[in-house]
Amino acid sequence: MRGYIDKAGFEGILKTLSDFGAPVHTSGLTIQEVYEATRLDKKMDADKIKFILINGIGNAFIDTSVSPEELKDAIEYVIG
Repeated sequence: MRGYIDKAGFEGILKTLSDFGAPVHTSGLTIQEVYEATRLDKKMDADKIKFILINGIGNAFIDTSVSPEELKDAIEYVIG
C-alpha cells in the first residue's frame, strides 16, 4: 500500500463492501491473467492505466503512476 489511507480505514472499506455483498476477494484466476486483462482496459492512456485511488473516505483522485509491481501486489491481495 502507498499509505494514502491507514489500515483501519482500509479494513473499514472492505467491511462495508462485504456488508453490501460486494466481492473483495476472488479465486480461479492467476495474477498474470488479471494483469494482462487490466493492460487491455479502455482506461489506458499513453500505455498507462488510469487508477482511481483514495486519500480517505470521499477523497478520490486519478493516478497514472501505479507501477506494474504495485498492480501485481494488489491483484495478489484480491486473489488471496
